[in-house]
Amino acid sequence: MKDLADKIAMAYYEHSELIYEEDDPFTFGPIRVVKEGAVKFANSLYPQYGKLGTEELAFAKGLDAANVIWHRNPVSGGWSIPLLTPGDTTNFFPG
Repeated sequence: MKDLADKIAMAYYEHSELIYEEDDPFTFGPIRVVKEGAVKFANSLYPQYGKLGTEELAFAKGLDAANVIWHRNPVSGGWSIPLLTPGDTTNFFPG
């Protein structure tokens, strides 16, 4: 029975595709920023972010220096990309 369920799931993934809904774009709303230790950026969607880890801060500074508009997802979610892969994770939340 498990083999059959795995085959059905794989057929679903192989014959499915994700399509971007241009008529329903994601809207970025307000975020809470911990002011203590917050870092200001020139090219981020929001003027500053707080509680960045060492690697995360280095990456954010690199994005900012590249003059690309970027944003950091909040820990509790935010913008996500649906995944069409087997497993327990249905969405990817870029940091």
